[in-house]
Amino acid sequence: GFCRCAHAVFGSNTLKSLLLPLTDVVQRAEIQYPYQIAKLARDYRLASSSGRKLEAGLLLAETIVRSVGVVAAAALVHADPGERDACLSQFSGGISTGAWLSILQEAQGADSLGAYPELDGVSFRKRGVGALLKNCVEIRNRVKHAPGMMTTAEEEDVLGQLEPILFEVLDRSTWLSQYEFLLVRSCVFTGARHEVQANRLNGSHPDWEP
Repeated sequence: GFCRCAHAVFGSNTLKSLLLPLTDVVQRAEIQYPYQIAKLARDYRLASSSGRKLEAGLLLAETIVRSVGVVAAAALVHADPGERDACLSQFSGGISTGAWLSILQEAQGADSLGAYPELDGVSFRKRGVGALLKNCVEIRNRVKHAPGMMTTAEEEDVLGQLEPILFEVLDRSTWLSQYEFLLVRSCVFTGARHEVQANRLNGSHPDWEP
């Protein structure tokens, strides 16, 4: 009798927790955002020390820049198909986080925003998501170029600077959950169309992940 009662209470509490709104922005990102962001959101949540949490947070910020940058690149090509080759050429030898920020800034034009209005919120005006991402990248650069190893106190201090900015970016980038990022397994041109086989990458545990 006690076991059945305890099981019922546990089941009830579990159901209630599932029905609660996802107010934790990291947990929401882990469940709803594209895989590349969701995976790092999970790594951030599970990090057991300030150093690991800082490393995961910086990687998460970089990945958000790249993910939003992909949408910005698509917006630029859509606005001016003639710029397709010029845009793609930036990826030929690898692309830095700073270059992704430049693409985001370039995509703030009226033509780009017409097809991708969600990018309007990624502005580089004060407190715009673009400006916040730039702040994250500046913190990342300071950490990466710092001389020697950081102390635990220094890691905690930098983490304290990063977290409020990163959380605001996550909270204001929910539109990313509507985009499907795909892991392409094959792409074949049949003469009439392209046939693509791919895995959908959303959430921190896609079906194909080991």
